[in-house]
Amino acid sequence: MLRQYSIIIGIILGCVLSYAAGVLTDTEMEYLANTPLLAVPSTDHIAWSFDAALILPFFAAVVCTSLKTMGNITMCQKANDVNWKRLDLKTASRGLFTEGFGTCISGLIGAMGLNSSSGSVGLSIATGATSRYLAFLVGPAFIAMAFFPKIAALLAILPKPVVGAILMVNMGYFIVEGFRIIVSRMLDSRKIFMIGLALVFGLGVDMMPGIYADMPEFLQPVLSSSIAMVSLVAILLNLIFRIGIKQHQVLELTMDQGAREKVADFMEANGALWGARREVVYRALAAITEFLESASTLGLVKDNKLTLDVSFEEFSLDINIYYQGILMEFPEKRPTEVELLEDEHAFIKLSGFLMRKYADKIKSRIKDDSCHIQFHFDH
Repeated sequence: MLRQYSIIIGIILGCVLSYAAGVLTDTEMEYLANTPLLAVPSTDHIAWSFDAALILPFFAAVVCTSLKTMGNITMCQKANDVNWKRLDLKTASRGLFTEGFGTCISGLIGAMGLNSSSGSVGLSIATGATSRYLAFLVGPAFIAMAFFPKIAALLAILPKPVVGAILMVNMGYFIVEGFRIIVSRMLDSRKIFMIGLALVFGLGVDMMPGIYADMPEFLQPVLSSSIAMVSLVAILLNLIFRIGIKQHQVLELTMDQGAREKVADFMEANGALWGARREVVYRALAAITEFLESASTLGLVKDNKLTLDVSFEEFSLDINIYYQGILMEFPEKRPTEVELLEDEHAFIKLSGFLMRKYADKIKSRIKDDSCHIQFHFDH
């Protein structure tokens, strides 16, 4: 319980010590005392205008905030799933849509745009309070705070040392989790160069503020922001480096006693070369091995020859097997004991059922005697 309330306890103690040390002045306390407890939010500021000069800065802001939101969603997913492997794009797309819709509403009523809070994600990780049901309490609380200006005034006069301490705690967790996500994917030379160069450009903006002073004025809003610089450089380099990123290798295989060793060496060597996750490579190897054993035992492959076509890109590993013979079946349900005793093809189904457990998706087709099986693995 102390862990969950550690931040609020620190804020209270920090404010008390700040007042005792004179950092929190009597003028600020008078401002807080004179602020009314209840008030109806003013709507006099609502107005609409359009300035073409802001199109590029707003575009850059949309890109940066969208990437930031995806990062926050990734952090939330990882914090709540010990077996997290990759970003759930469906959840991220819903989060981005919700944020964009909220920003549109904010623009119509003259308020500032919305963006998810990295500090709040860091706070959740630091305190261990990550339940989504907290949003059902925090959301109405924020709405209610619009009618309690004294609370806003209290937040406004928080001493800078206290705010700095909060940010240090939150960002400490957030930065470490961010790097853990980066290194959760195996880094090849392309990724290392892309990440490193983007960080260098972003740090350059903060360390040498005048470095882009001679650039055109309409680019200054983008070039003067380290976040915008990092995001845009990373996106540009990612688009460039994705050219030729798909890897492809073919192995002609004869199903003899050394076939398993050849496949194991082939998969491990290419998996390491491509920077594929070892766990995915092992699952793919298990599926191929199961197929080889079943096909050999059941005599599914004519002439005992087949072609193994493996392709890899950042988010998927596909194993394509081509051979002449009988197509392997991949039932979604395990054959019953009665079927195994009475149906001579039930063992093919059992083997196919086991392979379906290894792969994320399986496709199979046959034309004449030419069989094609594809094992797909999410990476």
